[in-house]
Amino acid sequence: MWLYSSIENPAIEGGEDVCEEQILQLLERAAVIEREYKDQRENPGVLLIGSLHKKIVQLLERHSLVKMSSQEHFKFISRTQDLPEARELPDGLSWSLIRASDILLVLSRTAIPYVAAAMKLLPSIAIETSTGVPIAWTFLGADGSLKTLHCEEEYRGQGLAKAVTLRLFHEKSATLATDGLYHADVAVNNLSSQGVCKSMRGTIKWSIYCMITPHASLLETN
Repeated sequence: MWLYSSIENPAIEGGEDVCEEQILQLLERAAVIEREYKDQRENPGVLLIGSLHKKIVQLLERHSLVKMSSQEHFKFISRTQDLPEARELPDGLSWSLIRASDILLVLSRTAIPYVAAAMKLLPSIAIETSTGVPIAWTFLGADGSLKTLHCEEEYRGQGLAKAVTLRLFHEKSATLATDGLYHADVAVNNLSSQGVCKSMRGTIKWSIYCMITPHASLLETN
């Protein structure tokens, strides 16, 4: 699930106690819904929250509601009018999409345990060799974010990660990013992906985490 609270917005002053109560009530309600579907879930008893603002994570930590969390990620924001021009690909490379047969390769290049069936549903852009082998790719996440950006090591340093990202934003994001804003969550130690985002004139706006919070039995004690 994704969760937003106005406590994240620095332009809104005060009301933090109200926001805190609202967040806890939202999680209690989500836990009730989760319990109703627990027999259909692979991991019953927990809620996974993605792209969660650092301030909310800190709030939940005070209530002992963070069972597990990812490392810190930067939230990069880019605007349509600021995106650089797309570039031509080097000889021998061409544009493509990630096919179902390519998903295992994609999953082998990331430490994040994505579900293959879910990845097949996401819009993608890839660059492939003349033999049809993908060497750079990225996906558009369900929340409209840049996802699983990767370039094979022997092809790095040629601007291909930037090229595939621009292609994705220009061709696949229009229906989701109707406000002209694009975003990416990049780990604080992933300097190469940060470089790609900065090359697209993206700026770091805040920090986020993905986290797991326990079931209603713990929520009810807070």
